[in-house]
Amino acid sequence: FSLFIRTFRWRRMVRTVGEVGYWTVFHSQNVGYLMNNTLPMRAGELLRAVAVARKGDMSITSVLSTVVVERILDFFGLAFTFGLAVAFFPLPDWLQGGGALLSAVVVVLLAVLIVMSRHVERAESVVSRLTSPRGKLVKRIGAVLINLTKGLAVFQSIGQIVYLLLMTIALWIIYIATMQLVMAAFPFTGSMPGPHTWWLPGAVLTVMTTLGLAIPSAPGAVGTYHAAALAGLAMYDIEGGVAVVCATFVHAMMIAVLNLFGVIGLFGLRLSPRDLLKQSKAVEEKPLQEKVKA
Repeated sequence: FSLFIRTFRWRRMVRTVGEVGYWTVFHSQNVGYLMNNTLPMRAGELLRAVAVARKGDMSITSVLSTVVVERILDFFGLAFTFGLAVAFFPLPDWLQGGGALLSAVVVVLLAVLIVMSRHVERAESVVSRLTSPRGKLVKRIGAVLINLTKGLAVFQSIGQIVYLLLMTIALWIIYIATMQLVMAAFPFTGSMPGPHTWWLPGAVLTVMTTLGLAIPSAPGAVGTYHAAALAGLAMYDIEGGVAVVCATFVHAMMIAVLNLFGVIGLFGLRLSPRDLLKQSKAVEEKPLQEKVKA
């Protein structure tokens, strides 16, 4: 269900760059997750931008800029969930300090993006004037910079900003509920510190596992995800074999679902992984369009 919501959110951002169908965005997104689980350095983020750009005849860097904005919104969701957890649960001091710093950085980033979105045309005009008289390489760099700013157009409307934030909060509510259902399926007997709010254990574990996913690691976050899940369960005095089984099950469930939808996405886009890799290597950005001089 979260994959469908994420598609609505990402498509709203992509449509500021060019028109593309819902199912193209849906399949491209899922193929990206499949590639993240099988390739290093989160290569799926680039490949899903390539897939959408090719299908919609758009600049790849413009679509990639929407992926960057999407990830910043995900960090906003993490900060939102962290705020809920820290308000009711006695998190360790080091985690409280790190979470507060992350939340502050996310708020500042969002504010900067909103301000930049108000001056996109001015920035494009400046870049165009600075790079047009230069050589081919400088012109190409200028084209990339201009295309990267196009993804910020989604922040030019208050309605768009509210929509994106509400969709992000909805996604994280789903993540918390899913984690809570998983925890309810296991015979835990921990001390459960803090108020006995039904959603709180799921929120705490969601924060910890998301941090585990964010750490640079092997494809699929193997190892880091499990360590973060075990650390989150230990906060509830849940340790030993049942904690290991729970962490392994949650990760396996996530990977299995994402990979299943990713394979379906390959068929939906009529692509093979080799085709997608070839497309990413054969990328040629559209030439820098002449800008209207002020």
